[in-house]
Amino acid sequence: MHAIMTSNNDLPELRLSRWHGANNVFSNARIGFGEHPGGGGYDLTLSTANGELGVVNEQMRITYSGNIGIGTPSPLGQLHLRGGSGSQMNAIITTNNDLPELMLSRWHGANNAFSNARIGFGEHPGGGGYDLMLSTANGELGAVNEQMRITYSGNVGIGTTSPTSKLEVVGTTTTKVLKITGGMDLAEPFEISENQPIPKGALVIIDEENPGQLKSSHQAYDKRVADAISGAGGINPGITLTQEGVLLDGGQNVASAVESMLSPQQPMAPLRRLIYSRLRALRGIR
Repeated sequence: MHAIMTSNNDLPELRLSRWHGANNVFSNARIGFGEHPGGGGYDLTLSTANGELGVVNEQMRITYSGNIGIGTPSPLGQLHLRGGSGSQMNAIITTNNDLPELMLSRWHGANNAFSNARIGFGEHPGGGGYDLMLSTANGELGAVNEQMRITYSGNVGIGTTSPTSKLEVVGTTTTKVLKITGGMDLAEPFEISENQPIPKGALVIIDEENPGQLKSSHQAYDKRVADAISGAGGINPGITLTQEGVLLDGGQNVASAVESMLSPQQPMAPLRRLIYSRLRALRGIR
């Protein structure tokens, strides 16, 4: 075993070696002190080599700025791992606006550029806490496109940075099976022309004086019935249809399905579906 304090290119180096009988050669490790690639300061390097004076393979570097590189002499963050075939893969722990970020990248030969994904930690829009963000970008240091966010309150947003529910998707979604366990009604909010809320399960009709708005039905077997106010008997809306920028001040959810729960005192009219179609047409031309 040997411990040799020497110099390499006029810079100090410590070599630690031991005879390896099976390979009939010395194996050694080196702790060196070398100039940073591109200048600017001096780094601490940790290397291995076969043979007491053999070719040195640098394994890790701690730069003068405090970054650590494994597989790279020029780490881009506090911890930068580079490996894979041709050293084409990177994992970099760094900071973005003084907040931690993990960058995963790989060289994309067809585009002659690095493609990367990032897991970041950033302040919630409007403050209040910090969120987990998943992003993609072209180029090792390219512009970041956020794809998903998990807020400090537990909401998940895809296509939005400010989700207001457990899962909010801004865009088109596709699924084979959707199982809803929180409600059975298919409901849609409508404007109500009356000043007081209409009881859940009550039948509603088109208000002739206010097309597109509804009011209570007060007739037995009323053929003008459009539908019923959703929520009777604890049957909540499972799906609520809304459109951004459309309505609704003082609106109520109206059940859009034949199976909706009705008050027992108010039977469903045979022409309900036809009238409901007319109601939607009136809404469309308002």
